[in-house]
Amino acid sequence: MFIYFVRHGQTDWNLNGQFQGQTDIPLNDNGIAQAQQAHEILSKVHFAAAYASPLGRAMRTAEIITTGSGLIVTPEPLLKEISFGHEEGAKAMVAKHPEHPLYNFLFHPERYAAPEGGESLYQVAARVLQFIDLTMQRHADLPSDAKILAACHGGIIMTLMVLCRNQSFSQLRKNKPHKNCSVTVVEANAQRYALRAPALDILGGEELPDFEPELHEIQGHKGSALSEVKAVLKPDAVHSSLDSVRGKPSSQIKL
Repeated sequence: MFIYFVRHGQTDWNLNGQFQGQTDIPLNDNGIAQAQQAHEILSKVHFAAAYASPLGRAMRTAEIITTGSGLIVTPEPLLKEISFGHEEGAKAMVAKHPEHPLYNFLFHPERYAAPEGGESLYQVAARVLQFIDLTMQRHADLPSDAKILAACHGGIIMTLMVLCRNQSFSQLRKNKPHKNCSVTVVEANAQRYALRAPALDILGGEELPDFEPELHEIQGHKGSALSEVKAVLKPDAVHSSLDSVRGKPSSQIKL
């Protein structure tokens, strides 16, 4: 199946360069217009199911995209943005100071330590893999070319691309920029998952291809158990934290 990870539309905090995390900031007028434009572009895609982070900006984006489809958008907490704890609301310009708690997230994510009340990157990676795993289980009866919508956030998509590309967290912010309402497509089955389209700027004119199942040909990564995290992420400073999830099925992970 194909999972279409769509970043939410614009918010005022996006405009202001603020870290949103799990603070529930709604779409602004431009964000609503972006979601409506995404709806027009994605109307040719027949989604079998739709999921969204329960945060309002992602839920509203998914609801607009699926308007007229008859689908009910299912809130999925695994798709929530990374939590920045007490630092949510901080401006990126301020976080560029080396002493700021979010400095490493911006410039050295492999060294990032979550601020008080926040999440580590390994926790986000665990959630991303868990969502893929559960989506495959929930829709095991669907054909291999079935398409699932997953409206989510920038942190989720950055982590997803690192996982799919077998990269270290040091590459987290070096992959293709993920604009509002960009589309990242992952193909998955019970054994593997693979990146098929990275952060397509559909609002900017990048075309969304018609995908055919190719996992029997693609060099993908196994995605049915979190024990695969060790194989997917290259060794770096974050791996000491991954000990708490290695070898455990997703149903046993406490996030």
